[in-house]
Amino acid sequence: MSHFFGVIFRLISFGFGTFGKSILKTNKREQMKHLFTLTLIAVFSIMNICTAQTPLSFEGTDAYGRLDDITFDPTTENKLYAVTLGNHILVSNDKGETWDILFSFPENEVYLKNLRYLNGHQLSFYVDYSEQNNGIYIYDLNSNSIVKEFILPIPPDSDKEWVMFYDLQENNTDVLIAYQGYRVGFAGFGKVYYTNDGGSNWNEIYFTENYDGVFPNSVAVSPNNAEKVFIMRDIGPEYNAGGIMISEDAGATWSTELIGSSFYALTFHPQDPENILAGTYVGHDENHQQDLYHSLDGGASWTASNLSWTDDIMNNINKIVYNPNDLNHLLLLEENEVLISYDGASNWTNYVYPTEDPTIYYYGLNASFNPFASNEVFINANYHPMFSTDGGESMSRHYNRFYHSTLVSIFENETEKHLYHSVQQGIVHTNINTGEEQHYDIVPIFIFSNEGIPFYKADSNIPGRLYSFRGGFSGSNLYVSDDHGQTTESIYQIFFDNLVQLTADPNDTHKVWVSFFESGVKILDFSDMLNVVETEVVLPETGLIYAIHIDESNSEHVLISLNNKVYESTNGGTSWVDISNGLSLSSEDMIFDLQRNPNNPEMYLLAAQSGIYKTTDGGQNWEQVHSDFNVRKLKFSQHTDGHVIAAVPTSSYNSSKVLYSGDNGDTWTTITTDMFANTGTYSMDFSFEEESVEVYMATLDLGLVKFSIDLSTLSGPEFENAATGKLRIYPNPAHQLITVDLAGETIQQVEVYTSSGTRVLQHKAQTTIALDSLSGGVYFVKVTSESGTVFVKKIIKK
Repeated sequence: MSHFFGVIFRLISFGFGTFGKSILKTNKREQMKHLFTLTLIAVFSIMNICTAQTPLSFEGTDAYGRLDDITFDPTTENKLYAVTLGNHILVSNDKGETWDILFSFPENEVYLKNLRYLNGHQLSFYVDYSEQNNGIYIYDLNSNSIVKEFILPIPPDSDKEWVMFYDLQENNTDVLIAYQGYRVGFAGFGKVYYTNDGGSNWNEIYFTENYDGVFPNSVAVSPNNAEKVFIMRDIGPEYNAGGIMISEDAGATWSTELIGSSFYALTFHPQDPENILAGTYVGHDENHQQDLYHSLDGGASWTASNLSWTDDIMNNINKIVYNPNDLNHLLLLEENEVLISYDGASNWTNYVYPTEDPTIYYYGLNASFNPFASNEVFINANYHPMFSTDGGESMSRHYNRFYHSTLVSIFENETEKHLYHSVQQGIVHTNINTGEEQHYDIVPIFIFSNEGIPFYKADSNIPGRLYSFRGGFSGSNLYVSDDHGQTTESIYQIFFDNLVQLTADPNDTHKVWVSFFESGVKILDFSDMLNVVETEVVLPETGLIYAIHIDESNSEHVLISLNNKVYESTNGGTSWVDISNGLSLSSEDMIFDLQRNPNNPEMYLLAAQSGIYKTTDGGQNWEQVHSDFNVRKLKFSQHTDGHVIAAVPTSSYNSSKVLYSGDNGDTWTTITTDMFANTGTYSMDFSFEEESVEVYMATLDLGLVKFSIDLSTLSGPEFENAATGKLRIYPNPAHQLITVDLAGETIQQVEVYTSSGTRVLQHKAQTTIALDSLSGGVYFVKVTSESGTVFVKKIIKK
């Protein structure tokens, strides 16, 4: 169903505008895209050779997992591949019991779609929602690298392009046919391209404006004839088109069969490409006839199967799949039905499923049979993947931990640790000490909610207390819970506004400061739930307040960020003093967080759109200690003085990253997104230990993940006593890569440390080290030889 709604959304949004006949030409934007693509291939190569990723653990629940295109590896028993609802390909070696990341595309907010296993032990897929890299890619499983990419031509005057469908000739992956959607203003268009030389040259073989505005649904190339291509079409504006277009000369000329019906699914017999099955797609009116058509002569003539169907909303056939263990066994995936044939598509049995239950089959998009167990098959449905052990006659849901999450929040003290993360408009609470899970306010996956994304925040002082802000067209409520979200009570209601920040008063367990987009700041006293007292805070200027810091020992002492300034109050918000001296923030800049060092009450750090700033005199003077973009969150260690961590979440302008410091923010080390599998996140929280920190991320497609950063320091004597003579490091200074050489002696380990002694990189038996994740500055490279001798040299990262 995702394909259908993708088409409908784009066509409704962009319209059926008129556009003149185009010719293929290389313009400046296309040249830039090809240059970017070459750079991307280089990035893929460096990632595969040099980057040591931080190990991720999947900490989410398996109750809401979603994976697409689960595909068996025909060469290795129990091995599977799948794509997440984002930028990752996963691999399982135990038939889906556990999964690991196989490949991550180096953009956070993109989607990998239509994963296929190819002959030659390769995978193909296309990328959607990328700003520069919407294309088709081939990933080689032997070398674990991208070996081929197809970036389609950019139509003249196009504002945005995307891949809708593609088909590769498996035995010759230089041959590809691809359907591209694009828009000019609000008008939508479609083109089909063909290449037989790996994308070096493209032929435009279909343009909607030349065919009365009729859009394709899918495309195909014959497995044994590179010149024979198919376009399955929609009905069109006048309901008089549709059909299957067939070309024997790579799109130079066409014939059209089955005019009047819309088609999407087309499947070739694995041993006889002249034997073709095609299924009708979404019906547009009461005259739509749903059916399966069969051709034994390569599409020259077709016979209707005249199957019976259970009526539903769209009545479309999405996929027809052969069982490779028994070619007489086929699956046909429809909206609310699975049809099975055991005699080569002559007779079919219908298995009907209710559409109101998302935990069972609905709208099957793909299927993959187990080549080592004839009746096992994964069926990739629109809501959740399903698994069958009887050839598709019955199925059960495949549980996994990969889904979209927008928020994570941690409470911890000396005895308790609680973790909260959001999923499907609700919250999952995990007691870290016991491992127990509780799920509250989860919205079923098939229910549309008008509430928007709820706000959740754990109180940092009271275990079990959770604040939430949610609502919709009828108004929004701020709730408080003292049992992790199981029961809630409303303490404030507001209309046509959204919450920006909430800070609990550390000295009063029933008082919070809340900031709204339009309504300013309120102090809410809910000591009497039946009579909540609201006090409006008079601000020194209008604007947004993202950061509120209340003194842990004096509630009258409050610091707030207001737009690009910091204000201080010593009388609980009655009056304010501007303490922004030294903040070099532009009028467009914004302060997102403000934290005080628990070991030094005069030291604060603030996170801003332009980086991190520090004061050591209580806010009277500030200086910028790190330049970056979109720093949103800061946290000091409660265990070790000097340890600080900062979060940069994913946005339209940057990928996520983590910053950490071992000297109270004077210098910072960057862990870029490629170090944690290019994982996109809108929310992070942190849990410190004495010499490490656990980073929790609510991700765009992997659920809740965690990784650890080692904050241990290198002792001074080890630097002083280390040898240097044999060690050569070049180039130095370096931009991206350094080579480490011990004059022929075997290298056991290479470590890179900041000038303050914090380890930032560690590699085993490696001589080429990537420095891309590090910011510019001075570092020490510690090399341990096979004999145990330690060598240290200083380098400069430009």
